[in-house]
Amino acid sequence: MSDGPPAVQASHISKRFGRVAALHDVSLEIEAGRIQGLLGENGAGKSTLMNILFGLVAPDAGTLHVAGELHAPRGPADARAAGIGMVHQHFMLVDSLTVAENLALHRIQDSGSYDRLSAVETARELGERYQLPIRPEARAGDLSVGERQWVEIVKALDAGARLLILDEPTAVLTPGESERLFLALRGLAEGGRAILFISHRLSEIFELCSHVTVLRNGSVQDHLAVKETDSSHLTRLMVGREPEPRRRVPALQDGTDAMAIQALTVARDDGGPGVEAVSLELRSGTITAVAGIEGNGQEELCEGLAGLRSPSSGRVTLAGLDVTDLSPLERSRLGLGFIPGDRQRQGIAGSMTLTENLSLRAHRRPSLGLGPFIRPEALQQRARDLMERHDIRPGDPELPASSLSGGNQQKLVAARELDEQPGVLLALNPTRGLDVGAMDNLHDALLEARSQGAAILLVSTDLDEVLALGDSILVLFRGKLSAVPDSARSRKSIGLMMGGETPEESRA
Repeated sequence: MSDGPPAVQASHISKRFGRVAALHDVSLEIEAGRIQGLLGENGAGKSTLMNILFGLVAPDAGTLHVAGELHAPRGPADARAAGIGMVHQHFMLVDSLTVAENLALHRIQDSGSYDRLSAVETARELGERYQLPIRPEARAGDLSVGERQWVEIVKALDAGARLLILDEPTAVLTPGESERLFLALRGLAEGGRAILFISHRLSEIFELCSHVTVLRNGSVQDHLAVKETDSSHLTRLMVGREPEPRRRVPALQDGTDAMAIQALTVARDDGGPGVEAVSLELRSGTITAVAGIEGNGQEELCEGLAGLRSPSSGRVTLAGLDVTDLSPLERSRLGLGFIPGDRQRQGIAGSMTLTENLSLRAHRRPSLGLGPFIRPEALQQRARDLMERHDIRPGDPELPASSLSGGNQQKLVAARELDEQPGVLLALNPTRGLDVGAMDNLHDALLEARSQGAAILLVSTDLDEVLALGDSILVLFRGKLSAVPDSARSRKSIGLMMGGETPEESRA
Protein backbone atom coordinates (compact mmCIF):
# COMPACT_ATOMS: atom_id res chain seq x y z
CA MET A 1 0.00 0.00 0.00
CA SER A 2 1.23 3.50 -0.83
CA ASP A 3 2.41 5.81 2.00
CA GLY A 4 0.71 8.83 0.41
CA PRO A 5 -2.99 9.56 -0.08
CA PRO A 6 -5.11 7.10 -2.10
CA ALA A 7 -4.94 7.43 -5.88
CA VAL A 8 -8.69 8.01 -5.82
CA GLN A 9 -11.06 8.43 -2.91
CA ALA A 10 -14.85 8.54 -3.26
CA SER A 11 -16.66 9.63 -0.08
CA HIS A 12 -20.40 9.24 0.62
CA ILE A 13 -21.45 9.30 -3.04
CA SER A 14 -25.20 9.23 -3.76
CA LYS A 15 -27.05 9.46 -7.07
CA ARG A 16 -30.70 9.18 -8.09
CA PHE A 17 -32.25 8.89 -11.55
CA GLY A 18 -35.84 9.94 -11.06
CA ARG A 19 -37.37 7.55 -8.56
CA VAL A 20 -34.44 5.13 -8.74
CA ALA A 21 -31.61 5.37 -6.20
CA ALA A 22 -28.61 4.20 -8.22
CA LEU A 23 -26.08 4.85 -5.42
CA HIS A 24 -26.54 5.48 -1.71
CA ASP A 25 -23.72 6.74 0.53
CA VAL A 26 -20.97 4.86 -1.35
CA SER A 27 -17.36 5.28 -0.24
CA LEU A 28 -14.35 3.69 -1.92
CA GLU A 29 -10.57 4.09 -1.82
CA ILE A 30 -8.22 2.88 -4.55
CA GLU A 31 -4.53 2.74 -3.67
CA ALA A 32 -1.69 3.32 -6.13
CA GLY A 33 0.00 0.05 -7.09
CA ARG A 34 -3.12 -1.99 -6.29
CA ILE A 35 -5.58 -3.89 -8.48
CA GLN A 36 -8.93 -3.31 -6.78
CA GLY A 37 -11.90 -5.46 -7.77
CA LEU A 38 -15.49 -4.20 -7.92
CA LEU A 39 -18.30 -6.75 -7.84
CA GLY A 40 -22.05 -6.44 -8.04
CA GLU A 41 -25.11 -7.67 -9.89
CA ASN A 42 -26.26 -5.95 -13.07
CA GLY A 43 -27.87 -2.72 -11.90
CA ALA A 44 -26.02 -2.68 -8.56
CA GLY A 45 -24.56 0.75 -9.34
CA LYS A 46 -21.08 -0.14 -10.62
CA SER A 47 -21.38 1.70 -13.93
CA THR A 48 -22.93 4.75 -12.28
CA LEU A 49 -20.04 4.97 -9.82
CA MET A 50 -17.50 4.64 -12.63
CA ASN A 51 -19.27 7.27 -14.71
CA ILE A 52 -19.10 9.65 -11.76
CA LEU A 53 -15.37 9.06 -11.37
CA PHE A 54 -14.88 9.66 -15.09
CA GLY A 55 -16.98 12.83 -15.20
CA LEU A 56 -19.83 11.45 -17.30
CA VAL A 57 -22.34 11.81 -14.44
CA ALA A 58 -22.45 14.31 -11.58
CA PRO A 59 -23.21 12.96 -8.08
CA ASP A 60 -26.13 14.31 -6.05
CA ALA A 61 -24.03 14.14 -2.89
CA GLY A 62 -20.51 13.24 -1.82
CA THR A 63 -16.97 14.18 -2.85
CA LEU A 64 -14.10 12.82 -4.94
CA HIS A 65 -10.38 13.25 -4.34
CA VAL A 66 -7.52 12.31 -6.68
CA ALA A 67 -4.07 12.00 -5.05
CA GLY A 68 -5.44 14.03 -2.12
CA GLU A 69 -6.79 16.89 -4.27
CA LEU A 70 -10.51 17.64 -4.60
CA HIS A 71 -11.83 16.28 -7.92
CA ALA A 72 -15.07 17.67 -9.38
CA PRO A 73 -14.89 16.82 -13.08
CA ARG A 74 -17.20 18.65 -15.48
CA GLY A 75 -16.64 15.97 -18.09
CA PRO A 76 -14.27 13.21 -19.25
CA ALA A 77 -11.65 15.77 -20.33
CA ASP A 78 -11.30 16.91 -16.71
CA ALA A 79 -11.06 13.29 -15.54
CA ARG A 80 -8.37 12.48 -18.10
CA ALA A 81 -6.45 15.63 -17.11
CA ALA A 82 -6.54 14.39 -13.50
CA GLY A 83 -5.06 11.04 -14.59
CA ILE A 84 -8.21 8.89 -14.75
CA GLY A 85 -8.68 6.61 -17.75
CA MET A 86 -11.67 4.40 -18.42
CA VAL A 87 -12.25 1.51 -20.82
CA HIS A 88 -16.01 1.18 -21.25
CA GLN A 89 -18.01 -1.97 -21.97
CA HIS A 90 -19.06 -0.35 -25.24
CA PHE A 91 -16.02 0.89 -27.08
CA MET A 92 -15.39 4.53 -28.01
CA LEU A 93 -13.25 4.06 -31.13
CA VAL A 94 -13.95 5.83 -34.43
CA ASP A 95 -14.55 2.92 -36.80
CA SER A 96 -13.55 4.80 -39.95
CA LEU A 97 -10.09 5.67 -38.55
CA THR A 98 -7.07 3.41 -38.21
CA VAL A 99 -5.76 2.22 -34.85
CA ALA A 100 -2.88 4.72 -35.08
CA GLU A 101 -5.29 7.55 -35.87
CA ASN A 102 -7.55 6.65 -32.94
CA LEU A 103 -4.57 6.63 -30.60
CA ALA A 104 -3.36 9.97 -31.97
CA LEU A 105 -6.63 11.86 -31.46
CA HIS A 106 -5.81 13.26 -28.02
CA ARG A 107 -2.30 14.25 -29.19
CA ILE A 108 -3.76 16.06 -32.21
CA GLN A 109 -6.01 18.04 -29.86
CA ASP A 110 -2.95 19.10 -27.84
CA SER A 111 -0.57 19.91 -30.70
CA GLY A 112 -2.89 20.66 -33.59
CA SER A 113 -0.73 18.61 -35.99
CA TYR A 114 -0.63 15.03 -37.28
CA ASP A 115 2.02 12.96 -39.03
CA ARG A 116 0.86 9.54 -40.24
CA LEU A 117 4.24 7.78 -40.16
CA SER A 118 4.98 9.12 -36.70
CA ALA A 119 1.53 8.07 -35.47
CA VAL A 120 2.01 4.52 -36.78
CA GLU A 121 5.43 4.22 -35.15
CA THR A 122 4.11 5.64 -31.85
CA ALA A 123 1.21 3.16 -31.89
CA ARG A 124 3.61 0.28 -32.50
CA GLU A 125 5.86 1.41 -29.63
CA LEU A 126 2.86 1.73 -27.29
CA GLY A 127 1.74 -1.81 -28.04
CA GLU A 128 5.21 -3.15 -27.31
CA ARG A 129 5.57 -1.07 -24.14
CA TYR A 130 2.35 -2.36 -22.62
CA GLN A 131 2.66 -5.86 -24.11
CA LEU A 132 -0.69 -5.60 -25.85
CA PRO A 133 -1.12 -6.77 -29.48
CA ILE A 134 -2.37 -3.93 -31.69
CA ARG A 135 -2.26 -3.40 -35.46
CA PRO A 136 -1.51 0.32 -36.05
CA GLU A 137 -2.60 0.49 -39.70
CA ALA A 138 -5.78 -1.60 -39.39
CA ARG A 139 -9.11 0.22 -39.59
CA ALA A 140 -10.83 0.16 -36.21
CA GLY A 141 -14.10 -1.01 -37.76
CA ASP A 142 -12.36 -4.14 -39.09
CA LEU A 143 -10.95 -5.22 -35.72
CA SER A 144 -12.33 -8.10 -33.70
CA VAL A 145 -13.93 -7.23 -30.39
CA GLY A 146 -10.85 -8.44 -28.52
CA GLU A 147 -8.55 -6.29 -30.65
CA ARG A 148 -10.72 -3.24 -29.99
CA GLN A 149 -10.31 -3.91 -26.28
CA TRP A 150 -6.51 -3.76 -26.57
CA VAL A 151 -6.67 -0.45 -28.42
CA GLU A 152 -8.97 1.10 -25.81
CA ILE A 153 -6.59 0.13 -23.01
CA VAL A 154 -3.53 1.48 -24.84
CA LYS A 155 -5.43 4.69 -25.64
CA ALA A 156 -6.23 5.29 -21.95
CA LEU A 157 -2.64 4.60 -20.90
CA ASP A 158 -1.21 6.85 -23.60
CA ALA A 159 -3.41 9.69 -22.30
CA GLY A 160 -1.54 9.48 -18.99
CA ALA A 161 -3.93 7.47 -16.84
CA ARG A 162 -2.66 6.87 -13.29
CA LEU A 163 -5.99 5.21 -12.42
CA LEU A 164 -7.24 2.78 -15.06
CA ILE A 165 -10.89 1.75 -14.81
CA LEU A 166 -11.71 -1.47 -16.68
CA ASP A 167 -15.43 -2.25 -17.02
CA GLU A 168 -15.86 -5.98 -17.73
CA PRO A 169 -12.68 -6.13 -19.88
CA THR A 170 -12.58 -9.93 -20.25
CA ALA A 171 -16.19 -10.24 -21.45
CA VAL A 172 -14.88 -10.04 -25.02
CA LEU A 173 -11.61 -11.95 -24.56
CA THR A 174 -10.66 -15.60 -24.87
CA PRO A 175 -8.96 -17.34 -21.93
CA GLY A 176 -5.57 -16.84 -23.58
CA GLU A 177 -6.23 -13.16 -24.23
CA SER A 178 -7.38 -12.72 -20.63
CA GLU A 179 -4.12 -14.21 -19.38
CA ARG A 180 -2.20 -11.74 -21.55
CA LEU A 181 -4.29 -8.87 -20.18
CA PHE A 182 -3.70 -9.95 -16.58
CA LEU A 183 0.04 -10.07 -17.19
CA ALA A 184 -0.04 -6.52 -18.55
CA LEU A 185 -2.20 -5.26 -15.65
CA ARG A 186 0.13 -6.76 -13.04
CA GLY A 187 3.01 -4.96 -14.72
CA LEU A 188 1.10 -1.67 -14.64
CA ALA A 189 0.29 -2.09 -10.95
CA GLU A 190 3.91 -2.91 -10.16
CA GLY A 191 4.80 0.33 -11.92
CA GLY A 192 2.62 2.30 -9.52
CA ARG A 193 -0.67 2.63 -11.39
CA ALA A 194 -3.98 2.06 -9.62
CA ILE A 195 -6.41 -0.27 -11.40
CA LEU A 196 -10.12 -0.67 -10.75
CA PHE A 197 -11.20 -3.98 -12.25
CA ILE A 198 -14.94 -4.59 -12.68
CA SER A 199 -15.89 -8.20 -13.34
CA HIS A 200 -18.72 -10.66 -12.82
CA ARG A 201 -16.34 -13.61 -12.82
CA LEU A 202 -15.30 -14.47 -9.28
CA SER A 203 -12.39 -16.56 -10.54
CA GLU A 204 -10.88 -13.43 -12.11
CA ILE A 205 -11.18 -11.46 -8.88
CA PHE A 206 -9.28 -14.17 -7.00
CA GLU A 207 -6.66 -14.51 -9.74
CA LEU A 208 -5.94 -10.81 -10.29
CA CYS A 209 -7.09 -8.56 -7.44
CA SER A 210 -5.68 -7.97 -3.96
CA HIS A 211 -8.85 -6.30 -2.63
CA VAL A 212 -12.51 -6.26 -3.63
CA THR A 213 -15.53 -4.05 -2.95
CA VAL A 214 -19.04 -5.50 -3.32
CA LEU A 215 -22.09 -3.40 -4.26
CA ARG A 216 -25.70 -4.47 -3.99
CA ASN A 217 -28.70 -2.27 -4.78
CA GLY A 218 -26.51 0.83 -4.88
CA SER A 219 -24.88 0.34 -1.48
CA VAL A 220 -21.50 -1.01 -0.39
CA GLN A 221 -21.85 -4.41 1.25
CA ASP A 222 -18.20 -4.81 2.23
CA HIS A 223 -14.57 -4.02 1.43
CA LEU A 224 -12.42 -7.15 1.66
CA ALA A 225 -8.90 -8.45 1.14
CA VAL A 226 -9.29 -11.18 -1.46
CA LYS A 227 -7.16 -13.65 0.49
CA GLU A 228 -9.57 -13.34 3.44
CA THR A 229 -12.76 -14.36 1.62
CA ASP A 230 -14.13 -17.05 -0.71
CA SER A 231 -16.55 -17.44 -3.62
CA SER A 232 -19.56 -18.39 -1.51
CA HIS A 233 -19.20 -15.34 0.72
CA LEU A 234 -18.80 -12.97 -2.24
CA THR A 235 -21.82 -14.50 -3.98
CA ARG A 236 -23.95 -14.00 -0.88
CA LEU A 237 -22.83 -10.38 -0.67
CA MET A 238 -23.65 -9.82 -4.35
CA VAL A 239 -27.05 -11.48 -4.61
CA GLY A 240 -28.13 -11.87 -0.98
CA ARG A 241 -28.43 -15.65 -1.17
CA GLU A 242 -26.63 -18.85 -2.09
CA PRO A 243 -26.93 -19.77 -5.81
CA GLU A 244 -29.32 -22.65 -6.45
CA PRO A 245 -27.90 -25.74 -8.16
CA ARG A 246 -29.04 -26.14 -11.77
CA ARG A 247 -31.23 -29.10 -12.62
CA ARG A 248 -30.00 -30.48 -15.93
CA VAL A 249 -32.82 -31.93 -18.04
CA PRO A 250 -31.86 -34.39 -20.80
CA ALA A 251 -32.30 -33.27 -24.41
CA LEU A 252 -35.24 -34.57 -26.41
CA GLN A 253 -34.36 -37.93 -27.96
CA ASP A 254 -36.70 -37.66 -30.94
CA GLY A 255 -36.17 -34.02 -31.91
CA THR A 256 -37.13 -33.13 -35.46
CA ASP A 257 -35.04 -31.15 -37.94
CA ALA A 258 -35.70 -27.48 -37.17
CA MET A 259 -33.00 -25.78 -39.27
CA ALA A 260 -30.61 -27.15 -41.88
CA ILE A 261 -27.54 -25.32 -43.14
CA GLN A 262 -26.00 -26.67 -46.33
CA ALA A 263 -22.54 -25.56 -47.55
CA LEU A 264 -23.12 -22.00 -46.36
CA THR A 265 -20.45 -19.42 -47.20
CA VAL A 266 -20.74 -15.89 -45.79
CA ALA A 267 -18.16 -13.14 -46.34
CA ARG A 268 -16.83 -10.62 -43.83
CA ASP A 269 -17.48 -6.90 -44.24
CA ASP A 270 -14.08 -6.48 -45.90
CA GLY A 271 -14.89 -9.22 -48.42
CA GLY A 272 -12.67 -11.83 -46.83
CA PRO A 273 -13.92 -15.29 -45.83
CA GLY A 274 -16.17 -15.35 -42.76
CA VAL A 275 -17.55 -18.89 -42.79
CA GLU A 276 -16.83 -21.30 -45.60
CA ALA A 277 -19.01 -24.19 -46.78
CA VAL A 278 -20.52 -24.75 -43.32
CA SER A 279 -23.10 -27.52 -43.01
CA LEU A 280 -25.10 -28.18 -39.86
CA GLU A 281 -28.43 -29.53 -38.68
CA LEU A 282 -30.26 -28.14 -35.65
CA ARG A 283 -32.80 -30.44 -34.03
CA SER A 284 -35.70 -29.43 -31.83
CA GLY A 285 -35.16 -29.91 -28.10
CA THR A 286 -31.36 -29.70 -28.30
CA ILE A 287 -28.63 -27.12 -27.74
CA THR A 288 -25.85 -27.16 -30.31
CA ALA A 289 -22.91 -25.21 -28.85
CA VAL A 290 -20.18 -23.68 -31.01
CA ALA A 291 -16.92 -22.65 -29.34
CA GLY A 292 -14.28 -20.46 -30.91
CA ILE A 293 -11.93 -17.54 -30.48
CA GLU A 294 -13.45 -14.17 -31.35
CA GLY A 295 -13.10 -13.31 -35.03
CA ASN A 296 -13.23 -16.83 -36.49
CA GLY A 297 -16.60 -16.39 -38.20
CA GLN A 298 -19.08 -16.29 -35.31
CA GLU A 299 -20.79 -13.08 -36.40
CA GLU A 300 -20.90 -14.11 -40.05
CA LEU A 301 -22.43 -17.49 -39.19
CA CYS A 302 -25.18 -16.12 -36.94
CA GLU A 303 -25.95 -13.08 -39.07
CA GLY A 304 -26.07 -15.24 -42.19
CA LEU A 305 -28.60 -17.53 -40.53
CA ALA A 306 -30.61 -14.58 -39.20
CA GLY A 307 -30.81 -12.95 -42.64
CA LEU A 308 -28.63 -9.95 -41.74
CA ARG A 309 -25.92 -11.02 -44.23
CA SER A 310 -26.47 -12.52 -47.66
CA PRO A 311 -24.53 -15.73 -48.27
CA SER A 312 -22.36 -16.00 -51.37
CA SER A 313 -23.35 -19.66 -51.64
CA GLY A 314 -25.23 -22.35 -49.75
CA ARG A 315 -28.75 -22.91 -48.53
CA VAL A 316 -30.67 -22.45 -45.27
CA THR A 317 -33.99 -24.15 -44.50
CA LEU A 318 -36.21 -23.35 -41.52
CA ALA A 319 -39.05 -25.68 -40.57
CA GLY A 320 -38.63 -27.33 -43.98
CA LEU A 321 -38.86 -24.06 -45.95
CA ASP A 322 -36.02 -22.53 -47.94
CA VAL A 323 -35.32 -19.15 -46.25
CA THR A 324 -31.96 -18.41 -47.90
CA ASP A 325 -33.31 -15.29 -49.60
CA LEU A 326 -35.82 -14.21 -46.93
CA SER A 327 -35.46 -11.09 -44.79
CA PRO A 328 -34.88 -11.15 -41.01
CA LEU A 329 -38.54 -10.21 -40.43
CA GLU A 330 -39.79 -13.02 -42.66
CA ARG A 331 -37.54 -15.50 -40.84
CA SER A 332 -38.76 -14.29 -37.44
CA ARG A 333 -42.34 -14.83 -38.55
CA LEU A 334 -41.38 -18.44 -39.30
CA GLY A 335 -40.15 -18.89 -35.72
CA LEU A 336 -36.52 -17.73 -35.72
CA GLY A 337 -35.18 -15.79 -32.73
CA PHE A 338 -31.81 -14.06 -32.49
CA ILE A 339 -29.82 -12.80 -29.50
CA PRO A 340 -27.03 -10.85 -31.29
CA GLY A 341 -23.48 -10.45 -30.10
CA ASP A 342 -23.61 -6.64 -30.29
CA ARG A 343 -26.59 -5.53 -28.21
CA GLN A 344 -25.90 -1.84 -28.88
CA ARG A 345 -25.82 -2.12 -32.67
CA GLN A 346 -28.33 -4.91 -33.29
CA GLY A 347 -30.21 -5.69 -30.08
CA ILE A 348 -31.80 -2.50 -28.81
CA ALA A 349 -33.04 0.90 -29.96
CA GLY A 350 -31.38 3.07 -27.34
CA SER A 351 -33.68 6.09 -27.67
CA MET A 352 -36.84 3.99 -27.38
CA THR A 353 -38.32 3.04 -24.02
CA LEU A 354 -38.01 -0.40 -22.46
CA THR A 355 -41.70 -0.99 -23.22
CA GLU A 356 -41.13 -0.16 -26.88
CA ASN A 357 -38.04 -2.34 -27.11
CA LEU A 358 -39.80 -5.28 -25.49
CA SER A 359 -42.80 -4.78 -27.79
CA LEU A 360 -40.93 -5.16 -31.06
CA ARG A 361 -42.75 -7.90 -33.01
CA ALA A 362 -45.01 -8.66 -30.00
CA HIS A 363 -47.26 -5.69 -30.86
CA ARG A 364 -48.75 -7.88 -33.61
CA ARG A 365 -50.33 -10.20 -31.03
CA PRO A 366 -54.15 -9.85 -30.85
CA SER A 367 -53.98 -9.31 -27.09
CA LEU A 368 -51.63 -6.33 -27.53
CA GLY A 369 -52.88 -4.71 -30.71
CA LEU A 370 -55.09 -5.03 -33.75
CA GLY A 371 -53.94 -3.98 -37.21
CA PRO A 372 -52.40 -0.51 -36.99
CA PHE A 373 -53.71 0.02 -33.46
CA ILE A 374 -51.91 -0.94 -30.26
CA ARG A 375 -52.97 -1.14 -26.61
CA PRO A 376 -50.41 0.94 -24.66
CA GLU A 377 -51.58 -0.24 -21.25
CA ALA A 378 -51.31 -3.89 -22.25
CA LEU A 379 -47.84 -3.37 -23.75
CA GLN A 380 -46.62 -1.61 -20.61
CA GLN A 381 -48.00 -4.32 -18.31
CA ARG A 382 -46.34 -6.99 -20.43
CA ALA A 383 -43.08 -5.06 -20.19
CA ARG A 384 -43.38 -4.88 -16.39
CA ASP A 385 -44.00 -8.63 -16.23
CA LEU A 386 -40.97 -9.43 -18.42
CA MET A 387 -38.75 -7.03 -16.48
CA GLU A 388 -39.72 -8.65 -13.20
CA ARG A 389 -39.30 -12.17 -14.57
CA HIS A 390 -35.84 -11.43 -15.99
CA ASP A 391 -34.77 -9.00 -13.23
CA ILE A 392 -34.19 -6.04 -15.56
CA ARG A 393 -33.16 -3.01 -13.50
CA PRO A 394 -34.21 -0.31 -12.87
CA GLY A 395 -37.81 -1.44 -13.07
CA ASP A 396 -39.31 1.58 -14.87
CA PRO A 397 -40.59 0.48 -18.30
CA GLU A 398 -40.67 4.06 -19.59
CA LEU A 399 -36.92 4.65 -19.22
CA PRO A 400 -34.91 4.74 -22.48
CA ALA A 401 -33.02 1.53 -23.17
CA SER A 402 -29.79 3.53 -23.40
CA SER A 403 -30.05 4.31 -19.66
CA LEU A 404 -29.58 0.65 -18.67
CA SER A 405 -26.26 -0.91 -17.76
CA GLY A 406 -24.76 -3.24 -20.35
CA GLY A 407 -25.84 -6.34 -18.46
CA ASN A 408 -29.43 -5.15 -18.15
CA GLN A 409 -29.51 -4.32 -21.86
CA GLN A 410 -28.40 -7.90 -22.49
CA LYS A 411 -31.21 -9.21 -20.27
CA LEU A 412 -33.67 -6.98 -22.17
CA VAL A 413 -32.71 -8.51 -25.53
CA ALA A 414 -32.83 -12.07 -24.19
CA ALA A 415 -36.20 -11.49 -22.51
CA ARG A 416 -37.74 -10.20 -25.75
CA GLU A 417 -36.44 -13.07 -27.88
CA LEU A 418 -37.33 -15.82 -25.42
CA ASP A 419 -40.86 -14.46 -24.92
CA GLU A 420 -41.51 -15.04 -28.61
CA GLN A 421 -41.04 -18.79 -27.94
CA PRO A 422 -39.01 -19.30 -31.12
CA GLY A 423 -38.75 -22.69 -32.75
CA VAL A 424 -35.09 -21.94 -33.47
CA LEU A 425 -33.01 -19.56 -31.35
CA LEU A 426 -29.60 -18.23 -32.41
CA ALA A 427 -27.67 -16.98 -29.38
CA LEU A 428 -24.30 -15.28 -29.92
CA ASN A 429 -22.47 -14.79 -26.59
CA PRO A 430 -25.84 -14.38 -24.83
CA THR A 431 -24.41 -14.01 -21.31
CA ARG A 432 -21.66 -11.50 -22.15
CA GLY A 433 -21.61 -8.87 -19.40
CA LEU A 434 -24.02 -10.71 -17.08
CA ASP A 435 -23.35 -11.23 -13.38
CA VAL A 436 -23.27 -14.71 -11.89
CA GLY A 437 -26.92 -14.67 -10.85
CA ALA A 438 -28.18 -13.30 -14.17
CA MET A 439 -26.01 -15.77 -16.07
CA ASP A 440 -27.53 -18.69 -14.16
CA ASN A 441 -31.02 -17.32 -14.79
CA LEU A 442 -30.43 -17.02 -18.53
CA HIS A 443 -28.91 -20.50 -18.67
CA ASP A 444 -32.04 -21.82 -16.95
CA ALA A 445 -34.21 -19.94 -19.46
CA LEU A 446 -32.30 -21.48 -22.38
CA LEU A 447 -32.67 -24.95 -20.90
CA GLU A 448 -36.38 -24.32 -20.37
CA ALA A 449 -36.76 -23.24 -24.01
CA ARG A 450 -34.95 -26.41 -25.04
CA SER A 451 -37.30 -28.53 -22.90
CA GLN A 452 -40.24 -26.87 -24.69
CA GLY A 453 -38.83 -28.04 -28.02
CA ALA A 454 -36.70 -25.13 -29.22
CA ALA A 455 -33.61 -25.84 -31.28
CA ILE A 456 -30.84 -23.59 -29.94
CA LEU A 457 -27.57 -22.67 -31.62
CA LEU A 458 -25.36 -21.33 -28.82
CA VAL A 459 -22.25 -19.62 -30.19
CA SER A 460 -19.98 -18.58 -27.33
CA THR A 461 -16.39 -17.70 -26.52
CA ASP A 462 -17.03 -18.82 -22.91
CA LEU A 463 -15.82 -22.43 -22.69
CA ASP A 464 -17.53 -23.02 -19.35
CA GLU A 465 -20.85 -22.01 -20.94
CA VAL A 466 -20.30 -24.27 -23.94
CA LEU A 467 -19.44 -27.25 -21.74
CA ALA A 468 -22.35 -26.61 -19.34
CA LEU A 469 -25.10 -26.23 -21.96
CA GLY A 470 -24.07 -27.97 -25.17
CA ASP A 471 -25.75 -31.28 -25.96
CA SER A 472 -23.29 -31.41 -28.84
CA ILE A 473 -20.23 -29.19 -29.27
CA LEU A 474 -18.45 -27.92 -32.36
CA VAL A 475 -15.47 -25.60 -32.78
CA LEU A 476 -15.34 -22.78 -35.30
CA PHE A 477 -11.81 -22.05 -36.50
CA ARG A 478 -11.06 -19.81 -39.46
CA GLY A 479 -14.59 -20.12 -40.72
CA LYS A 480 -14.81 -23.92 -40.63
CA LEU A 481 -16.69 -26.14 -38.18
CA SER A 482 -15.26 -29.25 -36.53
CA ALA A 483 -17.23 -31.59 -34.28
CA VAL A 484 -15.88 -32.27 -30.80
CA PRO A 485 -15.99 -36.00 -30.00
CA ASP A 486 -17.14 -37.04 -26.53
CA SER A 487 -13.60 -38.19 -25.74
CA ALA A 488 -12.33 -34.60 -26.27
CA ARG A 489 -15.06 -32.85 -24.28
CA SER A 490 -12.80 -30.89 -21.91
CA ARG A 491 -11.48 -27.34 -21.57
CA LYS A 492 -7.98 -28.41 -22.59
CA SER A 493 -9.00 -30.33 -25.69
CA ILE A 494 -11.53 -27.76 -26.92
CA GLY A 495 -9.02 -24.99 -26.22
CA LEU A 496 -6.52 -26.73 -28.49
CA MET A 497 -9.13 -27.05 -31.24
CA MET A 498 -9.99 -23.36 -30.90
CA GLY A 499 -6.35 -22.63 -31.73
CA GLY A 500 -6.36 -24.93 -34.75
CA GLU A 501 -4.66 -27.90 -33.07
CA THR A 502 -5.94 -31.47 -32.85
CA PRO A 503 -6.18 -32.80 -29.29
CA GLU A 504 -4.65 -36.20 -28.58
CA GLU A 505 -8.09 -37.72 -27.89
CA SER A 506 -9.16 -36.94 -31.47
CA ARG A 507 -6.08 -38.25 -33.26
CA ALA A 508 -6.40 -41.48 -35.17
